[in-house]
Amino acid sequence: MELHSSFSSSSSSSSPPAMSPESCCVKVAVNVRPLIGDELAQGCRECVSFSPVTPQVQMGTHSFTFDHVYGSKGSPSSLMFEECVAPLVDGLFHGYNATVLAYGQTGSGKTYAMGTAFKDGTNSGLIPQVMSAL
Repeated sequence: MELHSSFSSSSSSSSPPAMSPESCCVKVAVNVRPLIGDELAQGCRECVSFSPVTPQVQMGTHSFTFDHVYGSKGSPSSLMFEECVAPLVDGLFHGYNATVLAYGQTGSGKTYAMGTAFKDGTNSGLIPQVMSAL
């Protein structure tokens, strides 16, 4: 699953507030879900590995660098929220639009990470955390 986020100014003034280029670009965070019970029972194994030093994912001999990488050991959504989404929420109050997009194949954990599938309230995904922050 990938989480994409971006800023855009919603003000119509001719000189928008100054922001560093780093805060204005699209950022990509990757969250790799852990293998589920059926996959483990079938003998599946993880096909990606993570760099402990840089936000990279390795697949075989290929490395892919992202802004944030969350491992398959169940990275808490609170960490994703603090690092990726909270700055966007803060930007809303400074006149910027923000988008968080969950993208991935069926079963990759998009609904789980965004937090719309929790019924018991024991875990809070990104959407409930944004609502609490607002």
